Amino acid sequence: MIPKMSMAFGHKKFMEALLAAGAEVDSKDGNGRTAMSYAAASGPELSKVLLGAGVDVNVDAVDGEGKIAVDYARKNGHESLVQLLLEYREEQYLAVGGDGESGVR
Repeated sequence: MIPKMSMAFGHKKFMEALLAAGAEVDSKDGNGRTAMSYAAASGPELSKVLLGAGVDVNVDAVDGEGKIAVDYARKNGHESLVQLLLEYREEQYLAVGGDGESGVR
């Protein structure tokens, strides 16, 4: 997993290196949070790195508090990121044929 410290402190270059090395982006920490939820809390810069990395990012992964990435973006006032995440979810939903198998809620 991409360490949450790299998310918390906005270490974009470190995160890019981890992604290039094949880091798992959807594994969960002890609180059930993924790299995407930490990135969403920090803002659009790191979130865009994850979304653009060509890896399977589950923006709907639910953590131990019942929250998903868009909840953290909204909570921290990152409205442009909220919109980006919602658009990403829609694209993923359509990519699986819109049959509900994507996990979009």
